[in-house]
Amino acid sequence: RTGAEGTGRLAGVSLGRASAPNGDGHIYADKDGTLTAALSGAVASLEIRAEGMDPLGFKRAAQTSEDGFIVQSQFVLDSDAVAALSALPPETPLGFFFQLSPGAEWRQYVNSMDRAGKLPVGRLFDAIEWASAPRPNSG
Repeated sequence: RTGAEGTGRLAGVSLGRASAPNGDGHIYADKDGTLTAALSGAVASLEIRAEGMDPLGFKRAAQTSEDGFIVQSQFVLDSDAVAALSALPPETPLGFFFQLSPGAEWRQYVNSMDRAGKLPVGRLFDAIEWASAPRPNSG
C-alpha cells in the first residue's frame, strides 16, 4: 500500500514477451485514475482488448533515447477508458497487445500476471482497491 509520498503508482501488471526483451515492462494504476505503461525499447502502439468492446488504445506519453536508440516508451490510458474497463464483469479477461512499429502486426503479451496473456479485469481493480486503501496502523 502506498502512503502520501511516492510515485503515485498504486498497482502494477508485468508485461513480457516470449522471444525478445524489447517491449517488456509494466502497466501501473495511478492515483489520478489513469493507467500508465513503461516499456523497454521502441513500442509504437499499446492497447487493451476485452470481448464485447472496441480495443482501448493507450496514448504515447514519452520515449527516451540513448546513443540514437529508443530505450523506453511510455503510454497512458485515460480515466474514461479506465472507467469503461471498470464497467466490465469482473471475470472478463483482458488481453494486452502491442505493435513494434506503425502498421506492424499486433502481438499479444504472453505473461500478464497469472495466465498466458490474460488478466481478469476484476483482479486488476481488486489490486487497485487494495493498494489505495489506507495503510493499517502498525503499532
